[in-house]
Amino acid sequence: MDIRRIDLNLLVVLRVLLDTGSVTRTAERLHMSQPAVSRALAKLRLQLGDKLLVRVAGGMAPTLRAQALSAPLAALLHQLEECVAPAVFDPATTRRVFSVATTDYGAVAVLPA
Repeated sequence: MDIRRIDLNLLVVLRVLLDTGSVTRTAERLHMSQPAVSRALAKLRLQLGDKLLVRVAGGMAPTLRAQALSAPLAALLHQLEECVAPAVFDPATTRRVFSVATTDYGAVAVLPA
């Protein structure tokens, strides 16, 4: 399978579908329409060659393939979120070392005694 053909948005939809077991709840959680979620599931089924989720009483149940994908998919999406998240700088807890260059007047005016 060519990874370049996979739409990452479809993987997000699959992750939520596996969590909720419902197209309706997935659509609500992702602020999508039900038909859009159904289309995303249809695309995933074609790309992955598996039904992924099958209708059962009270919702949808994952296939064996979907169950096998669940944990690695959750880890992958978590890593991706961390990768693109903005860096957070907390000066109170940082272990970085900073060097400040200043004149004598700057030191007296700005730095504590």
